[in-house]
Amino acid sequence: MTYDINGTWEKYMNFNAPLYSDNTTQQSKLSVDSSIGSWLKAGVPAEKIIMGVPFYGYRYTSVNKANNGLYQNYSGGSSINYANIAANYLKTPGYARYFHPESMVPWLFNGSTFISYEDEESMKSKGQYIRNKGLGGGMIWELSQDPNRILLNSLYNGLKEQKDKGIYAELRNAFYYFTKANKGFLFIITLDNLLPREYTKNTIAPLWAAALLGIIILDLMSV
Repeated sequence: MTYDINGTWEKYMNFNAPLYSDNTTQQSKLSVDSSIGSWLKAGVPAEKIIMGVPFYGYRYTSVNKANNGLYQNYSGGSSINYANIAANYLKTPGYARYFHPESMVPWLFNGSTFISYEDEESMKSKGQYIRNKGLGGGMIWELSQDPNRILLNSLYNGLKEQKDKGIYAELRNAFYYFTKANKGFLFIITLDNLLPREYTKNTIAPLWAAALLGIIILDLMSV
């Protein structure tokens, strides 16, 4: 679960899921990479690790203006899903988008309200990280917070191998429409080497039925 690394329970605001640590600040050095690195150093095989990615962020109010709000104190905060951010904040006059070059995540700031979130750029970077580290896949919390598949598509673009583009695209779309009506689910997506290198379109159905592309669906309502 490499999100909620920082949040509204802390004195100073910080990123929800920074991919890498920011070595220029005295604030928390925890990050997705430092967490994954701890498991790898402990001897856990990379292919056994599923990395969590958030489809939500945190909104902080009455934030100090210094440093465009980053690492400042605040008076209150709450979680906010990506659909809400996209609909009500991304194009709202007064809000500016910033991107941290070390932590590889964006934020919005209007002079008093700070929003830590994920966008297409940061989510694609997280997908590339999963692929480059040879991890088992990515876990999304959670799909209903991105109904237009903006973040989902970006994660997929980071995960995919170009040579496997066709079959992954068809399986991904089949999976999405199969699960579209099921809100309140936790999705674990793994794109490891579960498929043979030689395939045709006629192999998609049996492969989907047999392997599910490593996608495990956990019904949270039953937990």
